[in-house]
Amino acid sequence: MRVLLVGPDNEDNLSIRYLSSSLRAAGHEAELAAFNSGEDQEAVVRHAAGFDVVGLSMCFQSRALEFLALADALEAAGCPMIVMGGHYATCEADALVTHHRSIDVIVVHEGEHTLLELAAAGPNKRAWSSIPGVVYFEKGLVRRTGERRAVEELDSLPVPDRRGAIHLFAGVPTAYLLGSRGCVARCDYCCIVTLHKMAPGKKYRRRDPARVVDEMATLYHERGIRQFIFHDDNFLVPSLRHNHERLDAYERALERNGMRDIGFTIKCRPPDAERSIFERLKGLGLLRVFFGIESASEAGLESIGRVQTVEQSQRALEMCRELDISSQYTMMMFHPDATPGTVGADMDFMRGNIDHALNFCRTEIYSGTPLEQRMIAEGRARGNYLARTYDVGEPSIDRACNAALALFGERCWAMGGLMERIIGADHLGGVVGRFYPTAAAARWRRELAALRRSTNEDLVELLTEVIDLARGAHSLEDPGFARAFADLRARERVRRDALLARCDELRDRLDEVVLPGIGARRDPELRIVGRGIARHAAAVALAFAVAAAACKKEEPAPQIRPEVDASAAPSAIVTASTAPAPEAGEPTPPAIPISDGGAPDATAHHHAKKDAGPPVIEHYGISEFAAPPLRPTPTGGKSP
Repeated sequence: MRVLLVGPDNEDNLSIRYLSSSLRAAGHEAELAAFNSGEDQEAVVRHAAGFDVVGLSMCFQSRALEFLALADALEAAGCPMIVMGGHYATCEADALVTHHRSIDVIVVHEGEHTLLELAAAGPNKRAWSSIPGVVYFEKGLVRRTGERRAVEELDSLPVPDRRGAIHLFAGVPTAYLLGSRGCVARCDYCCIVTLHKMAPGKKYRRRDPARVVDEMATLYHERGIRQFIFHDDNFLVPSLRHNHERLDAYERALERNGMRDIGFTIKCRPPDAERSIFERLKGLGLLRVFFGIESASEAGLESIGRVQTVEQSQRALEMCRELDISSQYTMMMFHPDATPGTVGADMDFMRGNIDHALNFCRTEIYSGTPLEQRMIAEGRARGNYLARTYDVGEPSIDRACNAALALFGERCWAMGGLMERIIGADHLGGVVGRFYPTAAAARWRRELAALRRSTNEDLVELLTEVIDLARGAHSLEDPGFARAFADLRARERVRRDALLARCDELRDRLDEVVLPGIGARRDPELRIVGRGIARHAAAVALAFAVAAAACKKEEPAPQIRPEVDASAAPSAIVTASTAPAPEAGEPTPPAIPISDGGAPDATAHHHAKKDAGPPVIEHYGISEFAAPPLRPTPTGGKSP
């Protein structure tokens, strides 16, 4: 069977890459297609022609309408079989197959084994009834087959399909990785908790560290990867002994595979951020961590079911500041039980930790979560299975929430918006600190820290103003509020544009740090320094050489991104004359196109010719991005 797997790929989409490798191992033909926004619909439909099955990975509820429109377009184009999966599709499977008949079948929970059986069965609904873990609509009824157990041994799965684009962060070849699935927490707002309750078996599973490092070593030695981004929801667990034992295993495996010059990022709960663990992680190459902080008051943490203390959150950030580890957090400031006291505590926390990468958002009620169930039971939820919202219980804070959402949409939650760029640039700062030990790099990081602080201070100042303005108004429709809000919106836009310009200027000067380290020069006074930088240049060249060679052997995965002529940045091309002389025993780097400094995913700069291999995706960085607010919408789709 020919299967096309479709999903977002702003980062490597490990969900569809695991599915692809499982299909290919079983003898099926599988390809990947990027669907990063509704604008990609036409390109995906064109690419789907001739495939027997199209699988849609719909993880994010905020993109439900885009994926459903894509399913309708695929059906209209004659797609024989449309399969949907992912967090949101799993949680709303019954409603989706009832109201959207272009979806033939939904895979519930993890799909590696289920999709194999569906691919073997094809569009034969009689065969589907014996496949555990699927939901479909037949003869006016929703058919839900038996439960499929969660994959107990994650290392029994083939490693992800690594075809496609090369990801660079400040010139460092990067790959995404999973060392575990599930979560040890039970937060009321989180769809991950809901997802892993929907299948029998363990809710949290970890891979063998030796097998994880084997996967890393292949990427390191064969593709030149030097940064590894772990997408585990819990890289650490609530046990100091277990965490030290696991790090022992990682250290042995990394040493055995000759991997010393790497960097990596993780996600972590503040209660698990113990100093001795982080000192060891720092030594192994930890350069960035996302902390699940969410609230700075006991009442706020209780409202969203998060089990930790404010002191633990504060201590975790202070530790990263002392260890020079890039760290990021988001405040779920507006939740159903928010009060002036909880909002004030969150604002104070942000002011006290203004030097870290940060953002704020409303706590959304995602499908199937305990928080959604609570809001429905209390009669506070509005909307339907596509999106539900609610009013904050305290009227003055509800007004503040709605005013803040209206004011900061472009700044805080838009793709390529100011906060995403600053958060991503902060990650680049961690990469620069790890891989570029030069005076120019240190200067760049100091400028980034100043810009990050200025941006955060600006956000907190404006957020304080809009909260006070909305709380003091009787209604958001009051003429006096409307006039004051219009003035505030105009000032926010001017200040945001100025900060974006500073962010772009800083990004443009990243090549002063990156290009010497990867063997290309723009300023003749910049010099290559250090044996480690020479090794880094060779690693970058290896990554591109391997990718280009692979591209000649097989058709590359589709990349729905604009092509940019290599002449756009002639100084970013590594040649034999500009590359550093290799150290003894190191391979001479071939002439490989290298793109310049980071840019947001949506406007990635590709400075490679069309026949030079997969395109380069230059990143501002990784972020645990605060999703845009959910908005109630009409049901839409085909009625039953």
